[in-house]
Amino acid sequence: MTPPPSEVPIMLFTTIIVVLQSFLYIAWYFTFSLLGNFNYFFYAAHLLDVAVCFKTLGTILQSVTHNGKQVFPRLPLRTTTSLCHNLKE
Repeated sequence: MTPPPSEVPIMLFTTIIVVLQSFLYIAWYFTFSLLGNFNYFFYAAHLLDVAVCFKTLGTILQSVTHNGKQVFPRLPLRTTTSLCHNLKE
C-alpha cells in the first residue's frame, strides 16, 4: 500500500531527520574522540557521554551530582567562613 502523494514529502523529511540525527551523533562522537588527544576537556565530555549510556555509570554520576546539588547552596557560606578564619589568623 503506497501512501498518498501529500504524505510522501513528510515521510521523506522525517526519515532524513532521523538519519541525520544519528549521523550527527556519530560525527560529534568521533570529533570529540579525536580532539580528546589534544585537549582533555573534549575527552572528559566524551567520557560523560559514555557514563550516561551505561546504566550503572549513569547511576553513579547521578548520585555524585545529587550530592553536589546539596553542597552548592552552602558553598558561599563555607567560603566566607573560611575567609574570615584565615583573616583572623
